[in-house]
Amino acid sequence: MPSTYDLKQKFSNILRPFTGWLVKRGVTANGVTWAAVWLSVMYGAFIYFMPTVKLLFLLFPVVLLFRMALNNIDGVIAREHNQKTALGGYLNEIGDVVSDIVLYLPFALVVGFIPEIVLAFVLCGVVAEFAGVLALAQGKERCYLGPVTKSDRALVMALLSLAVFIGLDKTMIINGVLLLFAAGSLFTMIKRVRYGTNDLPPQPGSEPNV
Repeated sequence: MPSTYDLKQKFSNILRPFTGWLVKRGVTANGVTWAAVWLSVMYGAFIYFMPTVKLLFLLFPVVLLFRMALNNIDGVIAREHNQKTALGGYLNEIGDVVSDIVLYLPFALVVGFIPEIVLAFVLCGVVAEFAGVLALAQGKERCYLGPVTKSDRALVMALLSLAVFIGLDKTMIINGVLLLFAAGSLFTMIKRVRYGTNDLPPQPGSEPNV
């Protein structure tokens, strides 16, 4: 199943000249990671306290794209400018999960979304990412197998936020999509566990979370 991760290497190549410019000005990989987390926390707070402001849902995909750019930039800086650290690895993984939680969970307060289904969507995504990280404990590389990756969940939330903005927030459709992707995240977890236990080879050409 094609995933948005297939586009991440091209995205990194586009951003690479900008990362060099940032490094020359003293920007660090961990600093960029923190910026992505704080962006997510602040925008999630906006949605939490103002769930009826439609403009927030128009801008939500832009915020997700900017966050993805920051995630790519911190990875490129770490790998290509000798800034890979143990602390950076922890910040990257924990920061990604925290960002997902604070950005998506406030949608439980938005008209059209069923809170329990939003919670299920978020928790299944967290479990899938946890399973990917646990491959490291088995002496293997961090697993990024799909079918539903972090980028795929971001894409569906961006589309649903636009649906809210233009008034297509039909409860059955929105929550049906979230349930489908929650189930996909659980299937992703199973595949990542199978990879970590040597029951499944890594996906050819899969890209790390940069």
